[in-house]
Amino acid sequence: MRILHTLRTLNFDIDNYLFPYPPRCRLYLLPRPISHFLGWRDPASPVRPTGNVTDWFWAFVGAFASIALVEAIVKASPQINSHDAPLIVGSFGAAAIIQFHTPSSPLAQPRPLVLGHLLSAASAIAITKLFALSQHFLALRWLVGALSCATASLIMGVTKTVHPPAGATALLAAVDPGVRQLGWWLMLHVAVGCAVMLGLACLLMNVQKRWPVWWVLEGVERGSGGDAEMGPPWEDGAEEPQRMVTVTVTEKGTKLPEWVTLDREERAVLDALSERLRKTSGVNSGRYERGEESEGSQFSKEVTTLDGSARKWWRV
Repeated sequence: MRILHTLRTLNFDIDNYLFPYPPRCRLYLLPRPISHFLGWRDPASPVRPTGNVTDWFWAFVGAFASIALVEAIVKASPQINSHDAPLIVGSFGAAAIIQFHTPSSPLAQPRPLVLGHLLSAASAIAITKLFALSQHFLALRWLVGALSCATASLIMGVTKTVHPPAGATALLAAVDPGVRQLGWWLMLHVAVGCAVMLGLACLLMNVQKRWPVWWVLEGVERGSGGDAEMGPPWEDGAEEPQRMVTVTVTEKGTKLPEWVTLDREERAVLDALSERLRKTSGVNSGRYERGEESEGSQFSKEVTTLDGSARKWWRV
């Protein structure tokens, strides 16, 4: 029971290790037509909602174009065809539906789309080849399929690349004879599918909609222009204005606009506050802002920012 209690409260975020200082997105520096089709939007521009008929139209066009193009590339590729590969891995049908019907879903963003499929395929191939060393492989296919899918689920969860169709990719790599015989060539097949999905989604979903919402790190600030990862909230070439930055500290960690850079001392302060919330009974979250002390504030912590000025963090 103690182990279960420990696991219940255990949290791990791989991005804290991969991106201890989240990089600032530079898409806004590209020419406007290019940045537009890469998903960046000017936060000052109004959002133009689309009707569901428009959504259905672009979902139809996207699904048709992506599946047809993947099949055409595979059919024309002698390297893949030499292994009697199927025209397309069935899981890309589900990927197309998620990609073009729900472009704003966290499951449809580039990181889970690409890495989810590739990591799932790689783990399933490795597991299948390991079991294939046994003379009882055919009798153990049920176990291979279940283990491949479960392992893919675990890997996607740890790497924050959860993409449901990728689970089907792992399962097919283990139990479908036509897909299994590809071996490591399946990685090329999957990479082609991901590249086509990625390119067509950028092209089609940005005509009247927006995709992606984020590329690598899920944004923490949503407004009229979208997530903070897509760019800073000021015009190109203009001097960065002085503004209050709001940081949310919870027992699970810290969230702040990704265009804000913190030094080690500032991050240590936020981590200490988050740890305090975890240890304090009945306190789930606290919000901290740079600025003057507000009524009801309980404590403050002075830190030195990157420009050398002293700032205070107040509990509000």
